[in-house]
Amino acid sequence: MTKLFLQQLQDAPGGLIDLNDVAASLQVAKRRVYDITNVLEGVGVIRKEGKNNVKWCPGEAAGSGSPTHAGEQQQLEADIAELTQAHALLDTQSRALTAQLVELLQQPALHPHLYVTAEDLASLDTTSSTYIALRCANLHVLNEHDEPVEDPGAVQDGNQQLR
Repeated sequence: MTKLFLQQLQDAPGGLIDLNDVAASLQVAKRRVYDITNVLEGVGVIRKEGKNNVKWCPGEAAGSGSPTHAGEQQQLEADIAELTQAHALLDTQSRALTAQLVELLQQPALHPHLYVTAEDLASLDTTSSTYIALRCANLHVLNEHDEPVEDPGAVQDGNQQLR
């Protein structure tokens, strides 16, 4: 309903529209149209022009014309550009690391060395939700709330290995 209202508002000559006409054309109660206009007026997209008329105010939303808001907008746009660039870099690095990991996992000679010790897990920062997937004979997923499994046969190089 809001999309239809905005379409009628944008198509109206001079951006001025009568709310009674809108309610009739949308076949809704006038109260629903007022709900829409209250929100749009609050964010500065429209302004009241008399009792039952509103006017479209493109470019005037939320005081965007003031120098303070223009400076804030420029800073936000710069932040968005920087974050977009950082996101793209992280995506590239993530894909590269995933490819390297897949390559390592495809080398059977390395399989005996692919393990995590209890000491490795104990050194993790437990203030965040860290999840670790361990690939063993049977795939087992261990999260930070699981207790280490002690298996006397799982000792390698003096470190306890989880199975």
